[in-house]
Amino acid sequence: MAKIVSFTYCDNVANDMNGNPIITRPLQMITPMAIPSNFTFSISFGVYDIDKIEKNCINIDFLDPNDVVISNNELILPDMPREINETPDPVGIQINVEFKNTYIKEEGEYKTRIILNGSKLGEFPINVHKTNIM
Repeated sequence: MAKIVSFTYCDNVANDMNGNPIITRPLQMITPMAIPSNFTFSISFGVYDIDKIEKNCINIDFLDPNDVVISNNELILPDMPREINETPDPVGIQINVEFKNTYIKEEGEYKTRIILNGSKLGEFPINVHKTNIM
């Protein structure tokens, strides 16, 4: 059964020349200079033991403190290569998503919800506080 094995909020994620993620400035909280405002951040997460045969659809929702979805991303994963399908080994993937100019209406606990093929894999909270530092 698939599960999330890593999750990070950060300023940005880029891939190096070998396809490995480079996470810039992991975030413990989101600190916009004004609220309400728009804020850009990224997430990086790993999923272990995804289905190798069926089509996989991942929904990534970002929710406000009132559980209202304020951003949604849907990813349809490509088919696995035949040589991977034929092995008994489980498959893991790394996914990076940028939330560009996401509307932050109020302070509080926001969260990212990840759903794979209709089943919730997890929710990952992050607090939002207006910063007083210029």
